Amino acid sequence: MKILIADDEPSLRLAVRLILEKRGYGVCEAGDGLQVLTQLQREQPDMLLLDVSMPKLDGLEVCSSIRDMGFGLPIMMLSAKGGSDDRVRGLKSGADDYLGKPFSEEELILRVESLCRRFAHPRAGGAPTAPRVRHSSGSVSGTASPLSESPDATLRIIGELVIDLRRCEASIGGAPVSLTHREFQILALLSEEPGAVLSREEIIERLWGSDYLDGSISIPTYIRHIRQKIEADPSDPRYLQTVTRFGYRLERRD
Repeated sequence: MKILIADDEPSLRLAVRLILEKRGYGVCEAGDGLQVLTQLQREQPDMLLLDVSMPKLDGLEVCSSIRDMGFGLPIMMLSAKGGSDDRVRGLKSGADDYLGKPFSEEELILRVESLCRRFAHPRAGGAPTAPRVRHSSGSVSGTASPLSESPDATLRIIGELVIDLRRCEASIGGAPVSLTHREFQILALLSEEPGAVLSREEIIERLWGSDYLDGSISIPTYIRHIRQKIEADPSDPRYLQTVTRFGYRLERRD
């Protein structure tokens, strides 16, 4: 696994490089925002550690640009500004985690490992392979083995809703759906087991960790936005349903 370290302080990049390489991770570096975008294309990293305050393009601008370009790799913001408002701005720009400086070696590794567990995304720029198709009935078509043996299936179909995990894209009735990175993450998570109900807390913990149960992430807001994009009538959803007092589930309601 290769991790891109983006920070304008060479000493910090070196320290983080040594920590990661000691744990067996591959590492590449960038010293400013424009270099991040170049390295992303050239090195195709699996994860990005991104400093907020960088020359040429700051971390928030870089993060937004990466998501606009369609890259779905996990991004962890690094910043000396660790306040709630700063963290919210980082998450809204498309980051998946936010680590305040200074940080310990142990905390950095725990956060990196947590992102590794939470993400099933392929390499940032890798060419797509032939997809395996999981239908809402639980069957799998194509060359894949049965679903119970194929947790890496990259295409999920629920009625007319198609979720492409490899490309981080979704479509409904053949028409592409423009989802933000976080909206796609929530939709993909709920599609893992159609019909299963996940609470707000479960969604946050599984995608971003318990540190974000402080209210900085509004799941109902994301659910409302997703419905506006995939439902013919968001007030009477066929796919993304609310189970009162319990949470949300994704399944086709005829």
